Amino acid sequence: MTSPQNQKLSRLLNRRAILRTRDLGEVGLPRTALVAPLAAGVISRLSRGVYAVAGHDVSEHHRFAQAAARVRRGVVCLLSALVFHKLTTQSPDEVWLAIDRKARLPAPMYPPLHNVRFRGFEQLYFLTASTRINPYRAPFHPYAVQGAISFPAGLS
Repeated sequence: MTSPQNQKLSRLLNRRAILRTRDLGEVGLPRTALVAPLAAGVISRLSRGVYAVAGHDVSEHHRFAQAAARVRRGVVCLLSALVFHKLTTQSPDEVWLAIDRKARLPAPMYPPLHNVRFRGFEQLYFLTASTRINPYRAPFHPYAVQGAISFPAGLS
């Protein structure tokens, strides 16, 4: 990777192992910049518009990062947030994601999502975004998780 375009892409991949095609526009790269690294095996396609560095470490929270990459301003909530905070032994098949009640539903892909619509989503997003929980910042995409304090007593 020697061209300025490839250097920008390399810096972006060093910051995030999971990236969306729209992330390229934020740094001034065209979406076609992914074609050569994809063919060379440097990156792999996880789902439509979501790519990852080939061979990146996968942890138990990898599904949350993939879901956050697919859904803009989504907040991992309820059962998935309980799993994140290790407050339950259940392991849901779907990632529970809070979205605004007027937001468009994401297309069905992997990982499967259980979308929960919140009326006071702006307050929920503000509270979680101000204290974003992201212990895996280097290998993953930043994402917001509902805080453990905000759970009703019966859920934990």
